[in-house]
Amino acid sequence: MSLFHVEFVQFFCWVIFLNILILTNMCKTEAEPSSGLYVRRQFEFLKQHVDSPFKFYYYDIPLAYRQSTSSIKRYLGFFFTFVKNYVFTRQKYDLLHIHFFFPTILLAIFYKIFRSPSAKIVVTFHGNDVYHYHEFKWWYRMCFRFVDKAIFVSESLKNNFFKSNVSHEIFCAGIDPVFQFKEKSYVYDFIFVGHLNENKGVGRLIDLISKLNNNNKLLIVGSGSMSKLVQQHIKDDSVRLIPHCSPQELVSLYHQSKWLLNLSYHESFGLSIAEALVCGVPVIATVTDGAIAQVDSNVNGLLMEQDSDIAQQVIDRSSSVSSIEYRAMEKNAKKHKSNCSIDVITEKNLTIYRNLLL
Repeated sequence: MSLFHVEFVQFFCWVIFLNILILTNMCKTEAEPSSGLYVRRQFEFLKQHVDSPFKFYYYDIPLAYRQSTSSIKRYLGFFFTFVKNYVFTRQKYDLLHIHFFFPTILLAIFYKIFRSPSAKIVVTFHGNDVYHYHEFKWWYRMCFRFVDKAIFVSESLKNNFFKSNVSHEIFCAGIDPVFQFKEKSYVYDFIFVGHLNENKGVGRLIDLISKLNNNNKLLIVGSGSMSKLVQQHIKDDSVRLIPHCSPQELVSLYHQSKWLLNLSYHESFGLSIAEALVCGVPVIATVTDGAIAQVDSNVNGLLMEQDSDIAQQVIDRSSSVSSIEYRAMEKNAKKHKSNCSIDVITEKNLTIYRNLLL
């Protein structure tokens, strides 16, 4: 293809635009208002990019089906609404970017087969869409054959995948630019940020609540299926629970906290780890893919093995860190050079789209 032809094609694409649809089954609900926040943030930053030849559209589980207690009803509504609004319409989409592989990939496959065989499919794997399907049965492998580009949020997550020779990139979902270091004023000894569910180590968090002395203060920022259980174990004002807050409010809370706690059983990356580190907050974390990728034990935080008494370890190891050692960890934390700013991630996604479409 000649240089003139390439320039003509690119110019033509800029004039008519190429349509990209972002799809995810991770969506905001009353119980979990932060669910899928990082996907929506990616979409907003992509949509606002002024030098892009693309138009972006977004689809997740319709509001009418999100609160359903039946997963069958929820996903049937997800599928049939997609077919109605995106398949049997005049507008075509040139690329579908899936966040969380299964079952969302089924929508993209249906679209490719019945609406636009030339459409490209990009998938961002976030963690449980790999960990949960560790046996990688035939239908999982078959669905992956339709994928043109895979994105894994960490190297370790990629290493857990069933296929090694796959066209892929490695970068996280992206954190808001508001997360940056400012002078700190300690109010809380520990802050926990995340969904309140079993995988995030909420059982460990409840155990920690019972073992904290009155001199320790713990802040919990999050909501989820175990919110009520956590609330039941809060007996006094030494523990505070905030279901949801804005990124700007969370920045302020990080700067009031001495340690971030990440107690997960599985964590593919851990955006709260990245947020805390760039704010200069050392991290106490269980050993997961995400923690290993970001935390150097005794350098910018502390790592704990999964098979130990986590709650007691949090208390013992944090209290054994001298003020000099802590200041060194704090200094190293704020030096954390993370490539996970949403601005950087936006450019990486756009590069993938250009390579596939232009």
